[in-house]
Amino acid sequence: FTKFGSDGFGEFLFKYYLDNGNLKQLLSFSNLFPKELGSFISSHSHLSWLHYLATEEYNEASKNLVQLAEEECQSVAKKKTLLSLGKLAMLASSDTKGTTKLQDIDSQLMSIDYQENAPTIALENADIDIECM
Repeated sequence: FTKFGSDGFGEFLFKYYLDNGNLKQLLSFSNLFPKELGSFISSHSHLSWLHYLATEEYNEASKNLVQLAEEECQSVAKKKTLLSLGKLAMLASSDTKGTTKLQDIDSQLMSIDYQENAPTIALENADIDIECM
């Protein structure tokens, strides 16, 4: 890998693993070649957080997870999971501004909880799309 890395072999190998659904093998390179895999995986936001966790970049993992949660519109359960994982990653980070970010995540989780428990008629009256909370 080191010998042929500059010839694009690394990117070829990473793409091969990604295209064939071999994510475990792909992410196993996180500790061996963090910079190379980081460059490749940065364009795959749905996987970036896993790389950040493997390289102990918890603040970046948290940012990525919260961003994915904000983009999620298909599943409330997935959105809550992404926010919860983002919160855990933030708790593991050494970010001094983590308290504010944790409060933001908690606010989003509470908002989802309120929306899930609110009567449907109240949500419709408030023009909230029930399918995309």
